[in-house]
Amino acid sequence: MKFQFDPRQPYQTSAIEAVTDLFDGQPADADQLLTSLQYLPPQQSLDLPDFGGQEAFGIFEEIGAYGNNLVLDEDTILENLQRVQDRNGLEINASLVDGLQFDVEMETGTGKTYVYLRTAFELATKYRFNKYIILVPSVAIREGVKTSIQLMREHFRHLYPQINMDYNVYSGDRAEDVRDFATATSLQFLVMTIDSIRGDKNTRIIHQQRDKLSGLRPLDFLQATRPVVIMDEPQNMESLLAQSAVADLNPMCTLRYSATHRTTRNVVYRLDPLDAHRLELVKKIVVSDAEELGSAAKPYVKLLEVKRDPSFKASLELICRKKDGSYAKRKVIATQGADLERLSGGNPAYEGNWRINEISVMPEQIELTNHGYLRVGEAIGDNQDAVFREMIRETIREHIRKETQVHEHGIKVLSLFFIDKVASYLGEGINNLDARGPFAEAFDAIYVEERAKNSASHAFLPADPVEARSGYFAQMKRGRGKAAQVTFKDSSGKTKADDDAYELIMKDKARLLSMDEPVRFIFSHSALREGWDNPNVFQICTLRDMSTETERRQTIGRGLRLPVNQKGERIKDAGTAQLTVVANESYAAFAAALQDEYKQAGVAIGYVRRTEFAALPVVDEVTGKEMRLGTKRSGEIWESLLSQGYINAAGEVMGTWVPDQLGFTVNLPDEFAGYEEDVIRIVDGCKIETIVKHKRKRQPRTLNKQVYATPEFEEFWEAITARTTYRVSLDRTDLVQRCVSRIKEAPRIDPIRVQVNRT
Repeated sequence: MKFQFDPRQPYQTSAIEAVTDLFDGQPADADQLLTSLQYLPPQQSLDLPDFGGQEAFGIFEEIGAYGNNLVLDEDTILENLQRVQDRNGLEINASLVDGLQFDVEMETGTGKTYVYLRTAFELATKYRFNKYIILVPSVAIREGVKTSIQLMREHFRHLYPQINMDYNVYSGDRAEDVRDFATATSLQFLVMTIDSIRGDKNTRIIHQQRDKLSGLRPLDFLQATRPVVIMDEPQNMESLLAQSAVADLNPMCTLRYSATHRTTRNVVYRLDPLDAHRLELVKKIVVSDAEELGSAAKPYVKLLEVKRDPSFKASLELICRKKDGSYAKRKVIATQGADLERLSGGNPAYEGNWRINEISVMPEQIELTNHGYLRVGEAIGDNQDAVFREMIRETIREHIRKETQVHEHGIKVLSLFFIDKVASYLGEGINNLDARGPFAEAFDAIYVEERAKNSASHAFLPADPVEARSGYFAQMKRGRGKAAQVTFKDSSGKTKADDDAYELIMKDKARLLSMDEPVRFIFSHSALREGWDNPNVFQICTLRDMSTETERRQTIGRGLRLPVNQKGERIKDAGTAQLTVVANESYAAFAAALQDEYKQAGVAIGYVRRTEFAALPVVDEVTGKEMRLGTKRSGEIWESLLSQGYINAAGEVMGTWVPDQLGFTVNLPDEFAGYEEDVIRIVDGCKIETIVKHKRKRQPRTLNKQVYATPEFEEFWEAITARTTYRVSLDRTDLVQRCVSRIKEAPRIDPIRVQVNRT
């Protein structure tokens, strides 16, 4: 399959112009900076020049390095920055923060890699800035960038026929390749991980003098080019050590691209999750939740962690009683002798001497009175296997429903299962063909059942479940010589074996999209999650607890990209572009936790920013031209909402904001009177429901025009549209007695069951 790229998407061209316009005034014919590097004997220290100047040094053996030559001063760049920020409705900087470092915020799945690569082509065309180092935090992202460059190369060749481009991936094994990067006069990309330049300078090859580089360090060649450093996911490279390593590259400027910047500097463009969903640039997200019903009626204890801080403490998961009387799983910290009934907020399921007798760190375990020992990861009273089985069933059902809907349009559907242990998939087997783990066996049995129920699925789903599924994990060899076999193993996502797994995932990206490839259901280790960005992932099922701080955001990020058909064309139809997350927690818990994850990452979901209304159109009274409202007047609207109590000082939408309630008014200042509907739309669009919705059973309703047009309906409508007030008077004592009687007469508690909410 050949991917198609649209060069005319307005939001992408706006992001590109936000960077190129920073250098407005830079002469287009400025010569590239030519720096000469000289060999010095190893016993002498290297005295490198100030590469900001034009001076060459040394005459023994010179190597010419062509670099970026920026002639604008910082005051001019600041003025350009302020114009860009005002145009894009952003907070305007009074000064440059941390020098020439510029932030571009783009939601996952909106073409961030395409934007920064094309930005480099534009900068090369306009200003002859030809040297770029793409810095990434992990091998998974490095492999993704490399694959993107390969896929987009022909597209860029047609857009910029006058530009010759080359790229390389830095490796300590081929450190001498930096010479080609430095001495080339064409557009050059060098992809590097932060770990290749961060750390002890005595052990990092990039800091060591090399005979093949005429006694110079690889770093010397990179510094000489004054590269534009493009940081992909910079929030994962914020440590002081990482910042120092980036500064060692002697960058002309740094462009930081991320969906979630932890620290913002000079923001030039913002396309946050809310913007991406409003503009339908990514898939809509729906949550299908699988929960145990009736689980509060029996004790449940899971040991999460044991630590000594300074005394022995155990982190437990219990079913706790909330203030409203309902029950939910919660994490609690317990010490030796703790009573679980008290820790759970009074859940009567823990009556009868549920106490912690002992806490041990070697091995990590606790002893419960009358209930024995519990090691980390173990649980009492859980029905996780039943829940996971229903999650697998729901994923297969949803897959069949989706592919039945889109198959005739040439769209292949993929479903992705993330698991924590290879053994859960592989069991005693060796590879995909003989996988016998509990997840593989459950999948095979359910797949056969669900396929049999839907004859339409026979057109695209193979009869054999083994053909329909595949596992992507780190690999290892078992045995020696001719008897050696390749099998799967658990991994952290950062080992050499993981590098090979990422490469395979990227290599198989296009193949998995082809109708000729029968695999549609993919099992992968959760540690490899970062490597998956296949656009046709429509279902994601995480067969583990979503416990980490970024679990939900990272999970949905794997399936946000708009799907493609067999021609490689993006499909933007909202009815088709939906991602279903099958979660083992309620929709309310998922949505609340997702909102908190965004908040921790610095993305304001559920909050109204002061600049939220800056992009609203306004007609200039003098020129008659349409302009943007701007950040100043946007702030005035924001202050009006604050003064009326609709938002708080942080911008959080308050309970007083009820635009659907009869008689609600925004009461904006007179000059903004015509913007009330726009303000209501924008504030409502800031809520978490804009991003993620609950999957419920819904029946479509159609208008019966024969009934609608009758005089009887008109009479009925007039009767029910009249405003009516009701008052209810209750006898409290009688009500309590009736409730007590009904509770006593109530039937027994139903056994534990798993309920899945879906369409």
